[in-house]
Amino acid sequence: MNVKFWDKVAPSFDSGGPVNSLLIKNLQNNLKQADSLLEIGAGTGKIAIYLAEYCGAIEATDFSPEMIHRAQERKPVENVTFSVQDGTKLTYHAEEFDAVLTVNTLHIVPDIDKLLTEVNRVLKTEGYFFAVVPMFTQNRLKRFFVACFMKVMKFHLWSVTEYQTIFARHHLIVREEIILTENQDSVLLICKKEDVTKK
Repeated sequence: MNVKFWDKVAPSFDSGGPVNSLLIKNLQNNLKQADSLLEIGAGTGKIAIYLAEYCGAIEATDFSPEMIHRAQERKPVENVTFSVQDGTKLTYHAEEFDAVLTVNTLHIVPDIDKLLTEVNRVLKTEGYFFAVVPMFTQNRLKRFFVACFMKVMKFHLWSVTEYQTIFARHHLIVREEIILTENQDSVLLICKKEDVTKK
């Protein structure tokens, strides 16, 4: 991923409107007050701030220094910490978090398997992995142009089924799929880290 590109878009990153209320509701329903949450690809920290009251502690990370700089300029929240991190080389201990969240990040990372290896490492057994992924349901012509753009940007155009297969390689099992938008272009995948000792 191009750090300079994401640093440049950081000033306009929050212009997309408010945080999706259905996303917050579903995360709230699956998080406990004492849970520790890691967000990978937190951007300017808007979602982390929303979730602060539902968790014990949140580590919100992004690989763009400018994104994190803007996140740190927000009104401080006691249980939220922002840091610059490479999602494929996290600095946290094994099984440190009760839950991991990533929103619209997986389709843009160069190597999703490296990132999910780290998710598996830092997530507690039977902990939650929440992944919001884009679904491209436009008509054929729009989908063609989207596919061309994705190819130029070296982004990935995966289906929910393909995400399920990729996740399963890392013992992250999809338990629920929730469509977050009216035009069905955004899906929340609620996963649990499999306890491999029970196999």
